[in-house]
Amino acid sequence: MTTTRALALVVLSCWACLGLDVSKTDPAGQAAAALVQQMTLAEKIGMVHGNQSAADPVQAGYVGFSLGVPRLGVPGITMNDGPQGFRGPPGTSTQFPSGMTVRDRFYQYPHETAQAHGAPSCSLTDSTLPQVGMAFDTELMYEFGAAMGREFAGKGCFVQFGPGLNIHRLPWGGRNFEYCSGEDPFLGQTLARAVVQGIQDQGIIANPKHFINNNQETDRHAVSENVDERTEMEIYLPPFEGAAQAGALSAMCGNNRVNQAFACANNHTINMLFRELAGFKGWMLSDYQGTQSTVASALGGLDQQMPGCSHPNATNPLNCASDSIRPNYFGEPLEEAVRNGSVPEAVLDAKVTRIIRSLIVSGAFNRTRDPDQTASTNVTNGQQREVAHRLALRAATLLRNQDHQLPITSNHRVAVLGTAGHDRPITGGFGSGAVTPSRIVTVLDGLRHAGVNVSYANGTDVHHARALAQTADIAVLVLATLSGENQDRATLDLDQAELVEQIAQVQPHLIVVAAAPGAFVAPWINATTALVHMGYPGQEMGGAVADLLLQSATCISQGCPSGHLTFTMPNRFNETNMTMLQFPGLDHESNYTERLQVGYRWYNQHHLLPLFPFGHGLSYTSWGFEALGIGCNEQLECAASVTVSNIGPDTGRAVVQLYLTYPAAGLGQDEPPRQLRGYNTSLISPGSRTQIQFPLNARAFSAWDVGARAWTVQDGIFLLEVGLSVADIRATTSIMVAR
Repeated sequence: MTTTRALALVVLSCWACLGLDVSKTDPAGQAAAALVQQMTLAEKIGMVHGNQSAADPVQAGYVGFSLGVPRLGVPGITMNDGPQGFRGPPGTSTQFPSGMTVRDRFYQYPHETAQAHGAPSCSLTDSTLPQVGMAFDTELMYEFGAAMGREFAGKGCFVQFGPGLNIHRLPWGGRNFEYCSGEDPFLGQTLARAVVQGIQDQGIIANPKHFINNNQETDRHAVSENVDERTEMEIYLPPFEGAAQAGALSAMCGNNRVNQAFACANNHTINMLFRELAGFKGWMLSDYQGTQSTVASALGGLDQQMPGCSHPNATNPLNCASDSIRPNYFGEPLEEAVRNGSVPEAVLDAKVTRIIRSLIVSGAFNRTRDPDQTASTNVTNGQQREVAHRLALRAATLLRNQDHQLPITSNHRVAVLGTAGHDRPITGGFGSGAVTPSRIVTVLDGLRHAGVNVSYANGTDVHHARALAQTADIAVLVLATLSGENQDRATLDLDQAELVEQIAQVQPHLIVVAAAPGAFVAPWINATTALVHMGYPGQEMGGAVADLLLQSATCISQGCPSGHLTFTMPNRFNETNMTMLQFPGLDHESNYTERLQVGYRWYNQHHLLPLFPFGHGLSYTSWGFEALGIGCNEQLECAASVTVSNIGPDTGRAVVQLYLTYPAAGLGQDEPPRQLRGYNTSLISPGSRTQIQFPLNARAFSAWDVGARAWTVQDGIFLLEVGLSVADIRATTSIMVAR
């Protein structure tokens, strides 16, 4: 029997792998299957690949489109980037905080001349998921998803290419700013559920990406990410599992390979892990260079090739022009494969059924296309900008505050320094995650609007910057760096970081505000009195920074600062000593030999302290902890709780984290210590206390057993610890678990 025939039989023998529910519990699936039975082969083929024509006004401006079946009422599908908002005509979408700034087509123009050339008053724009994730708040993440979903709906778009869910395996990963998971699978799983629900509650189909192990940009179209099954299940799958639990109606597979097979032709990861084990019921579409075959991709779990026909042949829509990004493997070649039996028609039917089912569930069949809702429609407004401002403020993370340098008052004379402080603000990353807003509120703008006596120097003239800093009461140095698609970061340095020690020589009150895609190194840290990590904060950066520095009424009402790191800040580049075999890999092979020791797990395992640990974030108040306890029933459904008191002078938002250490026996002996298993937030006024609760279930006490292909509870004494970071533990207890 040929490999292709054998794989076809494996797929056909498993309804779960097909992703179909033929029972009465899924009426949308039944309705979709009934429609598919009425379709011709050509109509089915037309739905499983992109087919975009810029000349069609319905499709104009979107990055993706696939055909519907008008005679059956099946609508065509408009799709667009990205994970931080709608990437489209400049100035028509809100740039939310949740990614890194984007290098857009106006990059060559300086800030002050951009508008004269028809560009928005900014050159680098976008926003990032890790930024919102730094709030450690699922309700806020839901609100973020809903805000993006509203803008996609207002632009007549059916599918949002986002959220980004990949784990930050590498601190220097080029697209880390897009990925809300940070370096923790539990955090990623819970935040993924929230943001997917937020998007889809607006009638938009979420498209979590890039499934799976798309953890480096270097060699991303060829590299094989070689990872063992236990590591895959415990570290990299959970964020996508969270998306599936939220009912994600689609997903995007990456350009990379996983254990030799391309991610978009990978029966093990797509059909077995994602569909069968994680319960994903949506359709899988490819990244835009992710489809490399017809039969292998069709049998491996891919449902739709994108972009497919970017320039369709008018006489034969199954044919693509020669300048398409990839051959249209799911056009005529797939039709021929179905006719000759290489791909059973039942497999094709399952693909189309998944697509139509998702359209039904999302309400797309009930949406009347509004001619005023196009990719060019301006959907940003005051309400959306207020959401962007609040998201940026809630996620802003205070890393250092020596001698209570912050907050400052509006009576201080402040020197704002650095190109990122006004001339060339970096608020997001570049690539398909980019959003170009109509405006950017710079740090200079924000402080000036707050009534501060402020001056500015961009720092390119060091002598001028030093002179300005010396005459001020306080210096605010804004440092940033770009990151984005197609490349990983060569260093973890921030641009203009050499200014820190130069300014510190003449100004003892030096506050550094960083706009960064994730981790950075700060060998200059001791020259500062305060350090704020804004992530990629989006277009409202300046207002959020001003609120935090001045502790405005808005800041007090939100309990800011309340952000906490979703990643580790290392002391130096490659502090975890990755070899060339691990990154970037040799001969297109990247080996995950660190296994479970990703991010803070590596530091815990090796008993080393980074510059700032996972979960770290300071407040303007102080916290007391007491009475940590846990209770469980026979099914290991547990509730842990701790009482937190505000023992400081200010209202604050406590971000309390629960960590668990396995017993050193069985599979538990391979588990790194102190793993995140819960988090919760509470706004607490001075002198008040509240009980913080953490639900736990059997999964929290389990490890993946490869032999049993199941999560298995580990017997023994588990240590439970709560605190304000993985290194700042305030209360401990233990529990005996026995199956």
